[in-house]
Amino acid sequence: MTGSCDLQVRFMDCEIGDIFETQTRSCSSCPAGSYTIHNPDTATFCNECPENLECIGGNKVGPKAGYWMYSLEALTTVKCPYSPACLYKNLF
Repeated sequence: MTGSCDLQVRFMDCEIGDIFETQTRSCSSCPAGSYTIHNPDTATFCNECPENLECIGGNKVGPKAGYWMYSLEALTTVKCPYSPACLYKNLF
């Protein structure tokens, strides 16, 4: 008589803000001071945070106080000509 067992395996996809580490074959979130907004299946490194942005890790990127950002994809900041209009410090 041969026994049987069911084995369920669940693979978790990397999320945006993660990179896939080929050595460990696992997902790893970018640390504070860096980010990635690219497809996690192809992202192999974390980008250094640009000067006028704050990066708290993963894909959490936002403008520093006194700056405004068009979109997360562009990562382009503009100094606010009227600072009370840019009180919202970041996007996270």
